[in-house]
Amino acid sequence: MATAFDIERDFLKSRIWFERGIQAFLGLSAIVSLSTPFLTPTRQEQTGLLWSYSLVSSVGFSLVSALKEKQEKFYSSLLKNDLTLIKEELQAEGDRQGAISEIENTRELVSYLNQLPEKERIPFALKYDLIDFINLPEKSLEIPNSILGLSNDSSISNIQMVQNAPKTEPTANISWLIQIAKELAEPNPDKRKHHHIMVNGGSQSGKSTVVSSLILLLNQELKKHDLKVAINLIDPKYPKTRWIIEPSSKGYEEVLAGITTSVSELAERKQKCLNSRKERKPDPVFNFYLSIVDEQDNIYGGGKGYEGVISPQEASSILGYEKRIIKEGAAYNMCAILIGQSPLSGASGLTRHDYSNITQIVLGIEALKWVQDAGFPFKKQREKLEDELLFWIDQAEKAATVPRVALVLPNMGSPFVVPLSSELKELVNQFSQQDPEQLILEWIISQKERPSNEDLKQKWFEITGEKLSDSDLKSLKIRFEIDD
Repeated sequence: MATAFDIERDFLKSRIWFERGIQAFLGLSAIVSLSTPFLTPTRQEQTGLLWSYSLVSSVGFSLVSALKEKQEKFYSSLLKNDLTLIKEELQAEGDRQGAISEIENTRELVSYLNQLPEKERIPFALKYDLIDFINLPEKSLEIPNSILGLSNDSSISNIQMVQNAPKTEPTANISWLIQIAKELAEPNPDKRKHHHIMVNGGSQSGKSTVVSSLILLLNQELKKHDLKVAINLIDPKYPKTRWIIEPSSKGYEEVLAGITTSVSELAERKQKCLNSRKERKPDPVFNFYLSIVDEQDNIYGGGKGYEGVISPQEASSILGYEKRIIKEGAAYNMCAILIGQSPLSGASGLTRHDYSNITQIVLGIEALKWVQDAGFPFKKQREKLEDELLFWIDQAEKAATVPRVALVLPNMGSPFVVPLSSELKELVNQFSQQDPEQLILEWIISQKERPSNEDLKQKWFEITGEKLSDSDLKSLKIRFEIDD
């Protein structure tokens, strides 16, 4: 169907051709009228009449020429606009075909990546920014004691509960950690003063105690908002470190699969929010999710990974996943807790930009080294912080004990030094003072196969820190009705 633009263009085209015909007729008439007296004998009155007619034709020719020129310019502009529209239509069609081709190419690449082994699939997906499209490896989380409160999140529904939270309120001696837990539990991510946590310190400096205490305090704060906490704990050196929960991933071999579980949870939460927004519904409310990675220094290994277990390529993938959680996780109630020895970025692999979203807790001697390092970000407070750290370290040396002191660098706010109160240990011990036999029974029930004697002894040691004698093992098996 012709448009108004088409009708106007066609009318002008006909008019211009009509005017060209009139112009040609008038021009020819003027020439004939002017030349006739010279070519044929004519009377004087005839000559005057012909010249008058020639003059009129010439004037008419000029007027028609001027009018035709104006019409032709307008017609040319219409043709130019028409050509522009055609070009735009062709460009749009080209863009559409290009988008279709790009989508098809992406689908082919994703299909190819999904056929690769898992160890190769993840690094290439990160390289080509296709991590949201590939099939991520699934990891079973049938681990007891990995959630404080029951979670409804689908990817962690198989993790068991920890039932007994501490019943007494912590005192002011650990108020700094209580405050971090409160601010971390703030329902609105935009109002949180802490998003992710990095805990650094040497051996026996209290890293696991601080993290365990933070988990318990965070659980208390989340209950006030009717939220629960799910925990994905990755412990490469299991069972050397004692935790209040059972690690989800044990050993360096399971680190990549473990962090992949956290990223899968992030992707799933993002998709749920997208679906809600498409349906013009409010964003879903997610339970809190802690992705805890111990031995960050060893895992990264200066970019080389952990010799014989984690390759440089896998170390890069793990670091990429951690950075993704740090960058995007807070908006979906996800918090990364990384644990290592050195707070320096070269040890963890994180950049200064990554640390801008992290609250750092540095313990013992490592805190003093960090303050004295040239890269310490708070230059003006360096001297004051160093004096405070030296005081507590000197006190520990006089008592011949390991320095129990923390340097806290909040994500928002000024750094401060605080001694590690014995109440942190008491808080963890209070939680751990559950009936060990009940915990053993829960663990046995969670196993797909009947545990061996060695498995029972190992589990008893993990829970109680004590060895189980053969006679006690026999009595335990009788009470649990476990046949030899």
